[in-house]
Amino acid sequence: GHKKIVSDAVNYSYSKHYKMLVVLTKPDKLKKQQIIVMDLKGRFFKKIENAGTMKISPDKKKLLFTVDNQNTNSIGILELGPKIKTTWISEGNLGKFKMLTWEKKGRAISFLNGSNSNSKTKMLHYYVIGRNHLYCLDPKITKGFISGTQINERPEYTITISDDLQRVFLGIDPINEVNSKSDSSYDSIVEIWNSSDKYIFPMMMKKSHSEKQTRLAVWQPFSNFFMQISSAEIPKAMLSGNGKYAILSNPKTYEPQFQYDAPRDFYIMNLLTGKKKIFLQNKKISPSEPLPVSS
Repeated sequence: GHKKIVSDAVNYSYSKHYKMLVVLTKPDKLKKQQIIVMDLKGRFFKKIENAGTMKISPDKKKLLFTVDNQNTNSIGILELGPKIKTTWISEGNLGKFKMLTWEKKGRAISFLNGSNSNSKTKMLHYYVIGRNHLYCLDPKITKGFISGTQINERPEYTITISDDLQRVFLGIDPINEVNSKSDSSYDSIVEIWNSSDKYIFPMMMKKSHSEKQTRLAVWQPFSNFFMQISSAEIPKAMLSGNGKYAILSNPKTYEPQFQYDAPRDFYIMNLLTGKKKIFLQNKKISPSEPLPVSS
């Protein structure tokens, strides 16, 4: 057998198909990271200096990576194999790339990027392998993107690409809620119990923070159509398997009541048209009971 020690490894991925190891290393605090592509015999096939982050595709045949070069940032794809090919998707950007995402079969990618390193407005990008065109969702100019909201960078809703490559799902936050750390109504030492409240005060205090949550939204890159799916009025959302429909509900609708889990009204939203209609009313669904949804 062969033994090769790669020092200062920060992250790594293995391609079973090509029997290649991809390692992200950081030699010391003064030097920047680098990506090393090597085979199982320890032979180096590729080195990328000034590396930022990386994410291997689900089929383990490609690598999405970023490069931080002084004041600019670039993102590209390595096609692994005996002859490694590099495709640059975007180069010379001032803002860093975040939330690198692969479609589950490795056919497309999506990621966030700011216009500069200090920009609070993040743009979502989408790229289909082989099309050589980068689509951009800019919250400032995209029709349907609600004013006063921004793309979420936290993990409540990860970026997801639909199986037909037509839609990208993401989370959005009200900007003032992102920056606020507390709700004075429920952080006060004085408890206020209202007869019209849906929950008792301790539960209201617990849920006041969780309800200031990221809302689910959908973007269709090819038409630049954007739509918010969940809302404060109907906050819970589940996507259908084909990504063309969403099931919406509000757990508070029939509160207060005596069951551990309250029944709900369930709505189905067509994500191609934005139309929504109720299809189950005052219904309690158990985890083992499937929702009767047809396309």
